Amino acid sequence: MDSSMIALVKIPLFFICALLYHWSATPPSPTTESTEEEYESHEKSLPSVNRRIGRLEHPLFIWWTSNSLKGLYWGLGLAEVAMVLARQFPSSPLAAQILHLITGPNNPHIADVGTPSLIYLAGAALVMIGSIIRIACFRVMGRQFTFRLTILHNHKLITSGPYAVVRHPSYAGGMLQLLGAAMARFGPGSLWWEVMRHALVGKVLFANMLFSTGMAVYYFTRGEKEDEYLRKAFGSEWDEWARRVPDRYLPGIW
Repeated sequence: MDSSMIALVKIPLFFICALLYHWSATPPSPTTESTEEEYESHEKSLPSVNRRIGRLEHPLFIWWTSNSLKGLYWGLGLAEVAMVLARQFPSSPLAAQILHLITGPNNPHIADVGTPSLIYLAGAALVMIGSIIRIACFRVMGRQFTFRLTILHNHKLITSGPYAVVRHPSYAGGMLQLLGAAMARFGPGSLWWEVMRHALVGKVLFANMLFSTGMAVYYFTRGEKEDEYLRKAFGSEWDEWARRVPDRYLPGIW
């Protein structure tokens, strides 16, 4: 089978992954003035070192991290889809223009773009698994799920669903997403790997991905800090939950 025909398989897979990724990387509950006040009030009660850490959770940092990673996933993915379609339908009046715009003239690696490598397929699987875990957490937590580390008024300790397996499943899902997205969008067979990685724009995109991923890793590894908040708020109820569910991220491992 022609490589461009094989690459067509990636198109529906890309849209499934991208929609799940977008959904699970978008705050399910918008931050309101009341939740901001609750957050600020709670932060003032913490030691100064925690307040300094809390500044990294300013809405601007969170907005940039979330939207930058979503933009990279959608942007590189849609450009790759356009290239695959242009190669598949070369007689289209737009095909030559699309290929020239995205890859430049006579790029020898055009035929490799869109090839669904094992790394891509593994990355897509991780994106889907991580996204589904996070969406399940959204449903269980309801309005209590915020992207800022927040204890709301009348906050309840959620111990069911994915929270009966590990204490911070949404962070575990997020880490799977990050790894999967990097593999899918920047690995062999991707537009970035085959065409853009040696160009200036490719290096800028990669640097942006590294910075945004670094910020996201901070957010997804703050389980210890969140445990401190929850233990302070719920006392023996949290202790009992931690006894039943000893792992923060991965069952039996971490």
